[in-house]
Amino acid sequence: MLRAVVAGARAAPTGTFRPRVRDASGGWVLLHASRLIAEDDRETVVTVERASGGELLGLLLAACGLTAREREVCREVIAGRST
Repeated sequence: MLRAVVAGARAAPTGTFRPRVRDASGGWVLLHASRLIAEDDRETVVTVERASGGELLGLLLAACGLTAREREVCREVIAGRST
């Protein structure tokens, strides 16, 4: 998994890659890989943390196949914004 995350960061134009994956207990973790700025950019740092609800929201909305506007409306409703 770490090699895949590092490869994602190296392939990304921004040099970062943030996949969310399921852990052994069924929860979600966020892997954050970033290329280090150095003379040779072969080094990458990877952090692992529990994924928050906000980080999972985009994944959930995408899995439902919502349009960009529908995702925007869902985010506003969840945030408790008034009409």
